[in-house]
Amino acid sequence: MCSLQGTPPAASRRALIMDRLGETRRLAEIQQRLARDDPGLARVLATGRPSASAGFVVVLGSVLASFAAGLLLALGAHFAPPVVLAVGALFVVVVPAILLARRFRAR
Repeated sequence: MCSLQGTPPAASRRALIMDRLGETRRLAEIQQRLARDDPGLARVLATGRPSASAGFVVVLGSVLASFAAGLLLALGAHFAPPVVLAVGALFVVVVPAILLARRFRAR
């Protein structure tokens, strides 16, 4: 028995250390499985904050591209150079179509 009261004997301390090592290994296995099965949830749990989803980025990109294209169309209509008008029309039709096609192809 130990001379200090409340201090476990050496065998008990070893058992506690082995138990903690086993728990640490089990926790590492659970974390690896989570990272493999659901990387998004693992990232949120690791950082404490969610990342921007791909859908949000696509929608934001579409809105910004449409705004820029509308601005080009307005400038083209006001100043009447056909190149600016054509580029604006191209952006209004092609960029959102490409972004939407990528979005729905990924599903």
